[in-house]
Amino acid sequence: MKVITEKQFFDFYALTLIPRGTSSEVDSLRTIIVKEIKFNYLKYLERIVREEAALQSKRKGIEKESLELLAKYFFVPGMWDPLFGSEPWGKIAMALVNLNKSINEIEDIEIIDHIHDLEHNTATVMNRCLDSQTFSGWLNFKAKATPEQLSKRCSIEVKKFLDTFGVSKVVKEIESLTDFSYVVAEQVIKDNINDYNPSDKKLLEKLLINVTSKESLKKNFSKDEIKQVRIIVRSLSKASAEFFGETDLRTLEFQKIINHL
Repeated sequence: MKVITEKQFFDFYALTLIPRGTSSEVDSLRTIIVKEIKFNYLKYLERIVREEAALQSKRKGIEKESLELLAKYFFVPGMWDPLFGSEPWGKIAMALVNLNKSINEIEDIEIIDHIHDLEHNTATVMNRCLDSQTFSGWLNFKAKATPEQLSKRCSIEVKKFLDTFGVSKVVKEIESLTDFSYVVAEQVIKDNINDYNPSDKKLLEKLLINVTSKESLKKNFSKDEIKQVRIIVRSLSKASAEFFGETDLRTLEFQKIINHL
């Protein structure tokens, strides 16, 4: 059984172009695809993490420990073969733990996207089930493709939805940031910044300085910083939605910022 197929990979990303609530059919299909990928990734990642731990650890039986403990062990010096890249495997194990704990679809999507970017010893995290060059090709295409190009590699069903709702229309709505969007984002950050740990707070302070335009955001943040900021910003958006309601103007404007990170 394949852990993920090419169609599933591109369907996963294509469906994120259609805002939640646009169509109940789209939302249902997105949920099905995300759940299937999550189910397969949980089994696959646990298998390869435990296999690698058994192979490389100096401590016999470590692969039988809980996933949470095993994830921490990967970061402990001296427990692994010197040539073994234990820290990248620690990040893979932590992603597995987080995916297993995730209880909502937005978090599932965020973590799955993060997993796709993980590597170990110069190979992609998917190299035990897919040729690394093939998977890297998917990632590179996804990163550079226009929505129209992306739709051509989707399943017929997903392509139909993109055509129905209009890829260009969806993209235009996603990109319609206004000065008000940034004003809203700035206020939300100021209201919540003290609720975060020192590391995340530092990122939010940096975001406050740069939350003036799309160009500023992309220019002044590294890839890893962007990923962490997206996680923080999604949590802020979720909190805003819970307090003000999903259709509140403040929440909708804040979500536009997320789409550009």
